[in-house]
Amino acid sequence: MGHLLERTLPMRYLKKIAIFLGAIALVVLGLDKIAGKPLLPGRDTGFEWHLDNSTSSPRLVLATDAGDISCVVELKIRSQDSPWIANLSNGVALTVTQSALGPGETIIVLSAPAKSTQEKFVWPSSINVLVTPGRNSQGGLSISDWTVFVNNDAYDSLSRSKLRTIWRWICGVLLFFGLVSIGHEALAKSETGPPFTAQVCVGILIDSVEGQDAVETKRMHTVLKKVLLEEVKVRHALEHIPLSPVERQALWFRARSRFLDRLSSIINGLAEYQAIAERH
Repeated sequence: MGHLLERTLPMRYLKKIAIFLGAIALVVLGLDKIAGKPLLPGRDTGFEWHLDNSTSSPRLVLATDAGDISCVVELKIRSQDSPWIANLSNGVALTVTQSALGPGETIIVLSAPAKSTQEKFVWPSSINVLVTPGRNSQGGLSISDWTVFVNNDAYDSLSRSKLRTIWRWICGVLLFFGLVSIGHEALAKSETGPPFTAQVCVGILIDSVEGQDAVETKRMHTVLKKVLLEEVKVRHALEHIPLSPVERQALWFRARSRFLDRLSSIINGLAEYQAIAERH
């Protein structure tokens, strides 16, 4: 079977297919929409939650990384039935509407304060939402499902968040194969060429990072190459960029975050293949 595959699909064609798929994955990772339509449904709010046991009564802490948004939040909570209190970490109280879903589960909806109907509340950037039971829960607190209804009738949810994670993982694997194929092709063309090292992979990854526009993309590439490949300190790498100090730091944080996202995706994909190889 292997020999038949080699005869029908020569290695050079397999390389080209891998490079083509990697290029598609790179474009997809850098795009949110195609022809004005989102690649994946909903809006990525970066919703996260954790249990805070540092207070006398354990509470749920909700956070997003979507900046300032207006929304209504629906939570499915595993806990005993209890009156709930919710407020922003800056002290603004929220309206809580709750209903028992079944034994040990409650649906609560967080909306704007002092409203007769469920209206969106303003969730400022860097502000958490604190959700506290009126009495201590004996079975512990956890969120089994969540939905964030944002403007324009778009919403984010646990299921959509999982779908985005799977989608990015698939794109990361395709991108990895494309990078490997490009590196292999480069080595095959010249025996005296540079070896396919981690530094070469980092350079390729840096070139895959994209900003909000062409100018920001070029600045991100410049800063990342200086810091990661030339080992220049961040403040020196940023000093010639014509931005304010705050804007320079924001540029660095965005560039670093997007590079680490791509690197983490490839590392996770490599770990999967390492595990497969070690099992055989």
